Amino acid sequence: MARKNIDTTTDNGSYRGDLAPVAFGKCNDNFTEVYQNAAAAQTTANTAKSTADEAKATADSAATTAAGKVSKGANGTWPDAIPTAWNLWEGPRVIQAFGTSSNNAPVGFGVAIAVANSPPDASGNFTKQNGRWINQLAFGTNNDVYFSQSINGNQFGAWRQFWHSGNTTVDANNFIKRA
Repeated sequence: MARKNIDTTTDNGSYRGDLAPVAFGKCNDNFTEVYQNAAAAQTTANTAKSTADEAKATADSAATTAAGKVSKGANGTWPDAIPTAWNLWEGPRVIQAFGTSSNNAPVGFGVAIAVANSPPDASGNFTKQNGRWINQLAFGTNNDVYFSQSINGNQFGAWRQFWHSGNTTVDANNFIKRA
């Protein structure tokens, strides 16, 4: 609704402007609109505050959880003891070195990390079984990184090599090529 102005200047003979009932009616209409807008603004502000309070509670909860997982170390920046990745993400558990006598290693020497969606067996190994996804990440002493995986008990796929700035180049057409 547009603002209703009270007429105070029109000469109506025996009186000027709007009659009192008309003038006060316009006042009431104007104030009704002001109060409706104020109430709508208050409702919007209350909703925004509630949303902000929920977001803060979620952030506080996440911070509490994170603080329980990793805490600042003696120097204030790095943990004195790093919790196992299994405790953090319910997954990585097996880390092992490999050498030239290792079967199915991507390169001669390095270290591999095995990650699965369930805990390892009593001997600390992941057995291939239905429902288990096992991923391997290998870091070779040749500065390359490789990955392989077994899904639902199937054989591991061939080792795949990550491409990075150490084993690729970019040609004049901005195509990535093996270095």
